[in-house]
Amino acid sequence: GVLIAEERYYFNARSDAGGRYRILLDMPRYRYPSLHFLRSGYADKLVRLGREDLSSGPPHELDVTLDEASDTVTLQGWVGNQIGEGLEGARVELVAMQRSDRDSYYLTTFSDGLGQFEFEGVRADENYKLTVNLTPGYPYYEDPDFLVTRNPARIEITLEQIRFVDIDGMILGRDGAPVPDYEMYISNLTTGSHSRKIVSDSSGYFSLRNFPVGEVSLSTRGPEFYKISGLKISETRFQNLELRVDRGNHYLSGWVSDENGIAVEKAMVTLDRAFNDGEIEYSSYRSQATDRNGAFSFADLGGGEYRLIVYALGFQKRDLNYRFDSPSGEVFVTLERY
Repeated sequence: GVLIAEERYYFNARSDAGGRYRILLDMPRYRYPSLHFLRSGYADKLVRLGREDLSSGPPHELDVTLDEASDTVTLQGWVGNQIGEGLEGARVELVAMQRSDRDSYYLTTFSDGLGQFEFEGVRADENYKLTVNLTPGYPYYEDPDFLVTRNPARIEITLEQIRFVDIDGMILGRDGAPVPDYEMYISNLTTGSHSRKIVSDSSGYFSLRNFPVGEVSLSTRGPEFYKISGLKISETRFQNLELRVDRGNHYLSGWVSDENGIAVEKAMVTLDRAFNDGEIEYSSYRSQATDRNGAFSFADLGGGEYRLIVYALGFQKRDLNYRFDSPSGEVFVTLERY
């Protein structure tokens, strides 16, 4: 009755009445198995196999001795939806926290046709992270501080089915002008498992098919970082969305020098801003190093007020605000040595 389970890929088998077992492992290339031996009333044992262990070819013989332990228990549970139907195929994972006497480990199982699942040989009186994943139709579930007692109650987890909508809208600059060919990544924070890329067309329009409702976060990737957080996609708010980004026709250039007017090369200059519109927060971040003449420049800015931070090795950091009074501006920054 010992459960032999591969730690990450959930190949498993049970030992027979004589303690014998056979498990077939179809591992990805260059991955080697970590076998967990689990049974209530016995201390778990994790055996990690490498290339040298398996060089003789299958079948590999591995004999294991388990020590008795009164603090290991069986956990039973159920995963279902809001109307009480059991959900089949949910991946349920129990992650042991890092401990001084043992490595972290993973216990994985899947719910059956009635939504039921079971963990064998779990050490009691310890905290774990319990997660349930049944994408794409249901949100990711996580209990980061799940305590296993010596007499554990049955676990019952209810997942509410996700509603999907088609999203349409425009990406606009600070002045309200459409921003063409702009790429952003949208992540659903409510489900924790849905992320997609959106790209505006030549007129600034974008569309996203079959995306779940809930709170979302949008961000760019690359040297020009922009983020929108706190936006909620609901069943009534998913059409004609206006996503405003820090883009426009403003231009800022400048120079960085020391106290003697000598240019500071490779000084890091960052330009950022953040503001709120109700519950929605907008933030942007740009960064570059000065050239051999101490010069830097930022183009396609949206205007308004920015925070300018300049630092270089051997100098004190400068932190100042800059506000545009016209489409282009210049700023001179002097750094003082330590």
